[in-house]
Amino acid sequence: MGKPKKREGQAPEDTDGTQSAGRPQRIDPRDGSADQETTLDMVLQAIRESREALEQKIDNLTVDLSLLRDDHRRLTERV
Repeated sequence: MGKPKKREGQAPEDTDGTQSAGRPQRIDPRDGSADQETTLDMVLQAIRESREALEQKIDNLTVDLSLLRDDHRRLTERV
C-alpha cells in the first residue's frame, strides 16, 4: 500500500507515532546523560549567537537613527 500521504500543514510524524511539528524532544532532567549536556551546550551556543546577532542589529539601528537625526537637524536648520 505504501506510505500514507502527508496532508498540507500536518506535523511530521515521529517514530513513536506522535507529531512534534519539528519541535525538539523534551529532555528528562533525571536522565543525566552526556547527550543532555551536549544538547544544553548546543542550545547555549545558539542563544549566544542569537544575542550577538541582535546586538549587532541594535548597533546598526542606533547608527541609522543617529544619521537620521543629523539629517533632520540639517533640514530643519534650512527652513
